[in-house]
Amino acid sequence: MKYFILFHILPAEIVNIIINKIYENSISSIVYFYKKRSFEKHIIQKNLICILFEYNLQNFISETNISNLKLILNNNWINCFDREFLSCFAHILSDRIMKNNISINLDHILSLNFIYYNNKIKKITKLWFKFCVKYNLIIAVCYYQFKSRKADNYIVLPARCFRKPINNFQNILYPPNILVNKNNDYIYITRDYAFNKLNKIYTVIVS
Repeated sequence: MKYFILFHILPAEIVNIIINKIYENSISSIVYFYKKRSFEKHIIQKNLICILFEYNLQNFISETNISNLKLILNNNWINCFDREFLSCFAHILSDRIMKNNISINLDHILSLNFIYYNNKIKKITKLWFKFCVKYNLIIAVCYYQFKSRKADNYIVLPARCFRKPINNFQNILYPPNILVNKNNDYIYITRDYAFNKLNKIYTVIVS
């Protein structure tokens, strides 16, 4: 009905061509949207989730990984993955960041690669925290005070409630943990539990 006025302005055959063209473009737009969504989800699964199972330093700290993390932040993946999955992903990513952060400081401290890898891990860390903020995941973090040489008590807060963003793990004693809601009670995710959750998708991808 909204195109009815066209029949008073243009010949009927022209109006039919216009309406058919609009319809074709609408269908193309819908198909493109779902193809794009499917493609992006595939990238998340194959290029990012799989990398969590890759223990090569160069493969983890890469521009590709950084780009994929940015892709997550620019899309609402809560519709593709449930909150528990997102929490497990953030937990394992936190664990990988800490391990690679230690590796960089131990293995590359005297190397020209130190600055390169250190800058990359900082980028990944910032994106990890932004990921936690976007989905307001519950983070448990233990800071280390170098002056007193003592560890603080764990701080347990929703990511959005942190006064300062976590931009690096330099003054953090253990990999930040992510908590999940189970029967109205927040519990710590174990590394094995998170790996098992992610491994279900990983197994499908590589099979």
